[in-house]
Amino acid sequence: MRFSTKTASGFFLPLVVACLVCLLPAPSLADDASRENMPNEAELAFLMGESEPINPNDANAMGDAHFYGRTVPQDYQEAMKWYRKGADEGNAEAKLNLGVMYRNGFGVAADNATAMIWYQQAADQDHAGAQYAVAAMHHYGKGTPQDFTKAVTWYRKAADQGFAEAQFVLGFMYSHGRGVDQDFEESVRWYTQAAEQGESKSQNNLGLVYETGRGVLQNYQKAVKWYKKAAEQGNPKPQNNLGVMYGKARGVPQNFVEAHKWLNLAASRLAPGGNYERAKFNRDRLERQMTPAEIAEAQQLAQQWQPNSN
Repeated sequence: MRFSTKTASGFFLPLVVACLVCLLPAPSLADDASRENMPNEAELAFLMGESEPINPNDANAMGDAHFYGRTVPQDYQEAMKWYRKGADEGNAEAKLNLGVMYRNGFGVAADNATAMIWYQQAADQDHAGAQYAVAAMHHYGKGTPQDFTKAVTWYRKAADQGFAEAQFVLGFMYSHGRGVDQDFEESVRWYTQAAEQGESKSQNNLGLVYETGRGVLQNYQKAVKWYKKAAEQGNPKPQNNLGVMYGKARGVPQNFVEAHKWLNLAASRLAPGGNYERAKFNRDRLERQMTPAEIAEAQQLAQQWQPNSN
């Protein structure tokens, strides 16, 4: 299979981002961490990519066929057999896929240590996805002791090959000083490379960088630009952030209807907890300044909204 950030189940791979003037109190958005996208170990565990065309002479492709159940019954154990055959033939993608199978317990007992062995073999063949997987294993201490410095080394290898998810996490590591000296300018550089490839978490974090002026000159227009790109992909944190920008007239003309739309979308997509409560609070507080007709218009716009990729 060709490696991508989509999993067989539709998960994303890694991993992994203030207030309305006179309306929203500053403490509700003072914590940047609540607005920043961060690497997520649960997401990074799922690394299966897009399947290749079935080819009986290609062991890895045959493994894909059995993994996805395309033209043959879905059978993880049979997929394991073909991936192992491909790995024995030196196929880096098959080695990565074996690592995925062991990491997630597909057709075999879950075993992080064995997963790490296969990831490492594929990474040593300069496979960017496998390099990212090795980095994630070091990052979260799965199958190997946790080591941020080693994680950064492998994230950089994948990032240097243009792997957007690795660029995102590398930007995060520089921003927070994990495994490297904290360097906001370097963080912005990596976030920008990933954001320009359409990686929504980097787009959100880049928006936050421009809004706060951390590592760059503060620029609300650029903040809105990046928040909007991420929000339009369905990422709820930038949806909340964009809603606040519309409500505060930062980088855009003040527009309560647009603000409510984005805050409503964010609240509908965030899991219960602090981030959900912030988005809901921002939306509900904003409603007090809106007419019933404006609220109805904003709700209709939210219902009609559809995500897109950019």
